[in-house]
Amino acid sequence: MREETRQIGEAIASHPKTAYMVIMLTNISAWWVEWVDPLVDAVTSVLGVVLVSVLIRYHWQNTKKLKKEINENK
Repeated sequence: MREETRQIGEAIASHPKTAYMVIMLTNISAWWVEWVDPLVDAVTSVLGVVLVSVLIRYHWQNTKKLKKEINENK
């Protein structure tokens, strides 16, 4: 692992464009973890609650229809 790290360090030191790319990707990664990941978690949580609510209402509506049909057929 140390040899690989040393080789990566040498490659970055000898190629400035690579160094800029590594710095940019590191900043994007930090931004993603700090801002986007919690936002995505919050949105998916809210959408999960909405989906469960819609499914409960759908089931409730169908149950009422089924009970009504059973009572009409008696």
